[in-house]
Amino acid sequence: MCNFVRTIQSNLKNYDYEGRYGSEDFLVMKPDSTSISIESLYERLQVQIAGIGTVVQGVRINITTSVGVAGSNGSTTVETPVAAADATLYQAKDEGRDRVVYI
Repeated sequence: MCNFVRTIQSNLKNYDYEGRYGSEDFLVMKPDSTSISIESLYERLQVQIAGIGTVVQGVRINITTSVGVAGSNGSTTVETPVAAADATLYQAKDEGRDRVVYI
């Protein structure tokens, strides 16, 4: 888990926010980002996280990521984009996992 979090943190700016959201989900908030920079970030993270993996009782276990991305779309509250990102996350999981889904 520590390598996973370090990988995320190493790709963020000092004004970005990351944290645990639910039991196995993480939330990243990137104010003032463009859709192109967001897409690039999550595709880069997906590759980096896939390389982490771990070995349990001699068996290598790879880590995959499912990502849901949503913008604020002018919302003045955090709840609206978080709910939209959560919905796209579940869409990514339903579509087979290890993918990024954008709203």
